[in-house]
Amino acid sequence: MDIKQSFTFAFAAASVAHRNLLERLMDEIGLHAGQVFVLNELWETDGQSQAELAKRLGVSAPTITKMVTSLAYSSFVETRKTLEDGRLSRVYLTKKGKVIRPLVMAQWEKLERIVLTGFSNDENAVLLSFVDRLQENFRL
Repeated sequence: MDIKQSFTFAFAAASVAHRNLLERLMDEIGLHAGQVFVLNELWETDGQSQAELAKRLGVSAPTITKMVTSLAYSSFVETRKTLEDGRLSRVYLTKKGKVIRPLVMAQWEKLERIVLTGFSNDENAVLLSFVDRLQENFRL
């Protein structure tokens, strides 16, 4: 088998190219690619614990700690201890974290346009269903 002719090689190469493009577009507005996923979770449900964020994003606790620390350093989020349990802290969006959402969405839409250039709406729907199935396979 020629590895370079395999689906896995093509998918991995496309994933790297996609991540690099996402990183470049988010860098234009002062974010790292991974931070967008944390912000998106907080835009949906503000005040989550780092453990909740890690579980929802499928990443390790140290990864979330690093992203939250970086987002806090850049004033996009803040952490607050809970009143019920002083050992537990929750992550909250700051004003800066809330107002950057339209900029992130604009960059995300730009990314979608670039990535899906040349695909019809039907092809896009099929591609999305295939990627959803791949994600299910990855959970094995």
